Amino acid sequence: MMKIITSWISIVLVICLLGICVAVLIHERSGDIEDEILTNGSDNKVEISEFEFSLTFGPRGRTSINTFTNTITKDLALDGVITTKYVISKNDRKKIREMLSEMDILAFPKNLNVRSYYDHTEIISFHAIIDGREHTVSWTVPWDFDFYEEDRLTVIHHDFMEFVKFIRDLVIGSKEYKALPEARGGYL
Repeated sequence: MMKIITSWISIVLVICLLGICVAVLIHERSGDIEDEILTNGSDNKVEISEFEFSLTFGPRGRTSINTFTNTITKDLALDGVITTKYVISKNDRKKIREMLSEMDILAFPKNLNVRSYYDHTEIISFHAIIDGREHTVSWTVPWDFDFYEEDRLTVIHHDFMEFVKFIRDLVIGSKEYKALPEARGGYL
């Protein structure tokens, strides 16, 4: 009887020790994974709360870049959307951060819409976390809008549109975007 109790105690102790070893290994590995996520494959750590953003644009707002998930999405019109991995370069990230700082994007109103009688629109939505502060700006823009002759637009509208054009060119010019299938059909 004593041998059976001793055997059971030994088994329980071994299981407990194995459990502790596994827990230590999992804890150490989760730190490695966190480091991989924060470094984005580089030597310089980028805290997520420091600067991340997403921008959707285009008809129905279906084309996007998202640095939170490191993806870009292309609107394929009749065929829906397709998403692929895209990691923005340090240089482009720095340029974007400087543009947002110069524009003082955190002071922008959440809605930039101006009254319009156009039916065809582009939906632009920008969401960012900058130094721990979260902000969203949206603008539904008529397709036929002449940004340079429209007298109802403020400096904020022009600055924001220049920013959107910069990001759009960055996304559309990327090799990842160009590798995606061509859109089939379009919007009226």
